[in-house]
Amino acid sequence: MDQNPSDDARFDAKYQAWLKDNPGKRFSEYFDAVHVPKIGQGVAHNSLGQNLKNADWRDMGKAPFTLINRIHDAVTGGTEGLPQDMTICDFGCGTLRVGAHIMAHLAPGRYIGLDISQALVDNGSAAWADRVAERQPLLGTFDTTLDAAIAAAPDLVFAFNVACHIHPDEEKVFFDRIKSLLHKPGARVFLHVIENEKTLRYQESGWAHPRAYYIAQMHPLKLRPHPLEFLKTVEKPPHKMAATVLVFERA
Repeated sequence: MDQNPSDDARFDAKYQAWLKDNPGKRFSEYFDAVHVPKIGQGVAHNSLGQNLKNADWRDMGKAPFTLINRIHDAVTGGTEGLPQDMTICDFGCGTLRVGAHIMAHLAPGRYIGLDISQALVDNGSAAWADRVAERQPLLGTFDTTLDAAIAAAPDLVFAFNVACHIHPDEEKVFFDRIKSLLHKPGARVFLHVIENEKTLRYQESGWAHPRAYYIAQMHPLKLRPHPLEFLKTVEKPPHKMAATVLVFERA
């Protein structure tokens, strides 16, 4: 059930019109071509760029960074957060909102940032230029840098505010890419998702699924339940969904 069918229909019509002019392209490429330039122009956004609607761009990623440390300790039984010698991949790094804080914590060369959009990566790299120069991360798009990221054998992949925006046509690619990065035994992903009892499109580019769907997509990685899974209730009337962080691990 669609909560705003007229809005979604207009959105889909624009996407389909773009596809006619760009045959063979994907939804992520549509986002990169049509919406990303607005970020570079300074249009306010919830989480991308330096003109955020409700926060200072320098600080907004601190809370997710703290949460990632807490989840790591909850899963491992540790007390000191992320080890500095871990290799961590930020899957859908955007403008390095969270990544800037992760890379500052890790040893140089241990942070990997991947995104669909080189323009977003470049935007974040420029905003955090001194930190990027100091920490020497591996940054790029999935098309150009995924193989190098796989070769780096990440210990941890995290994808925050990404899975819920993956178009159904690209879901298999999304999950296959995550699993390809997690080839080392014991490697984990912290996957932020929106859960609902049935698959639901809840906004123009927002999709929720049952937990069983995510478990099936991440097979053969195993779900690692932890006490910090639930983040908050997401209300999109008439629906109430759950924002959660699921942890999957390679045996």
